Amino acid sequence: LDLVGVAVISGGDWPQFEAQVVSRLPIRADLRQLFIMPTTGTKLYRFTDVWKPVYADVFDPDERRRILQAFELAPREVGLPDERTWGERIEDRGSQITFSGLGQEAPLDAKKAWDPDFAKRKALQAALRSRLPELSVNVGGSTSIDITRQGIDKAYGMRRLSEESG
Repeated sequence: LDLVGVAVISGGDWPQFEAQVVSRLPIRADLRQLFIMPTTGTKLYRFTDVWKPVYADVFDPDERRRILQAFELAPREVGLPDERTWGERIEDRGSQITFSGLGQEAPLDAKKAWDPDFAKRKALQAALRSRLPELSVNVGGSTSIDITRQGIDKAYGMRRLSEESG
């Protein structure tokens, strides 16, 4: 950060970045050189005197309602059993809504064992795509499905970063 600007882009939301990246930086780090881009770049945070959002491309209320409804119906439709979960199973990140099969805070060993062949997530992805054809439905981490607007990927985030940073 003393030499160049750095952008960190990921599917996680701001709280995850704050815990896993920002809080671990040296106290002397030039945070004005850091671009934090949660939810695949659909949000951008910059530091001035505090961390502030520059933009957030959030879902409108109708999109959010339809996505949450699809997440309620699709797991039953594909036969996913009710299982023990650790934390929230559906996380509304504003510009991305994520389903985590075992919950956001599941232990790594449980996550690894849940869907090693991707069969559960691929079936759920297909069911969600049929219900939400105008949105992007992607397999995320080891237990997750992420829904964003069409065309949202890290290239989108990099284009937005270019616009915002000059």
